[in-house]
Amino acid sequence: MPDESGSARGGHHRKERVLHTRVSDHLAADIRRIADDLRVPASNLVRNVLEEVFDVVESVSDDVGGLFGDVLEEADAARERLTRNREASRHRRRRRGAWCDVDEELAATERRSDGPPPPPIAWHVVQDGRARGPLSRDELAAEARARRFECDTLVWCPGMSDWKPASEVPGVADLTGPPPVPPTKKPTA
Repeated sequence: MPDESGSARGGHHRKERVLHTRVSDHLAADIRRIADDLRVPASNLVRNVLEEVFDVVESVSDDVGGLFGDVLEEADAARERLTRNREASRHRRRRRGAWCDVDEELAATERRSDGPPPPPIAWHVVQDGRARGPLSRDELAAEARARRFECDTLVWCPGMSDWKPASEVPGVADLTGPPPVPPTKKPTA
């Protein structure tokens, strides 16, 4: 009888082991029918099919492992890009001291996003001592053209900590034009 290494007790060496298994009568009949059609012994058919199946499983598991690794690498790269974009955005906000940079922030978001564009920013203004809004950027521009919106008009949008004069808010300051020229003092004689 062979031991684990495949060698038999009388010095004879067997290359292969025989495995016995139980299969349904239907499967056994199918194996015999296919083996007869191919004119090979049923044991050779079973061995060859098993070898092919193991080769396919090994190949697929290697492919899936590689694909899984690629997906993980892409996820890591996306996380790094997102972190860099967040840090750059925070840096820009700190540097400018504003929490809403309409043109640049929206453009950066559109460049980073494959989805639909972000909703427009809802601006609020103080006119005649009362808050008015939400207004789109186009509506703010129309107000500025009608001279109902100037550089000292207080504005706010979600994300800002407090109301600020339009001249101090990037993306809005350009709508109002330059601030008025201060009056000059007349020399006294």
